[in-house]
Amino acid sequence: MDSGPVSLGTKHAVHILRDLFGADAENDDEKRSKTSVVFQDLLPEKRTTKADATKMFFECLVLATKDAIKIEQGDALGAPIRVRGKRGLWGAWAEREAGGEIAEEEQVADEAEQREPSPAAVSAQAVAVGA
Repeated sequence: MDSGPVSLGTKHAVHILRDLFGADAENDDEKRSKTSVVFQDLLPEKRTTKADATKMFFECLVLATKDAIKIEQGDALGAPIRVRGKRGLWGAWAEREAGGEIAEEEQVADEAEQREPSPAAVSAQAVAVGA
């Protein structure tokens, strides 16, 4: 399956989910169908920022469009979101070099940080200014 470039964030999400589901799930249809994780348990609220949870949710949506995971949620408001691994999660597509818009933005930001001069270390004695 050629799905184009894969962002670093998507690759990171793939590896998190692969570790969570276990290596044997790659070749075991039954294990994949019976194993799921509740999204809220994947990123505990007390230890995860809203920004990180939002990024992971976005990456899960990306992976669902690539047929790598299945996302399910009950009909009730606030029902848990369950994530199940599919065979595509272990595909070679996730091992290619990262690319795409998100990866390019991250690279540009990293390069900008490297170009910024670091603040000079200045040591001076405090001087009181009188009126």
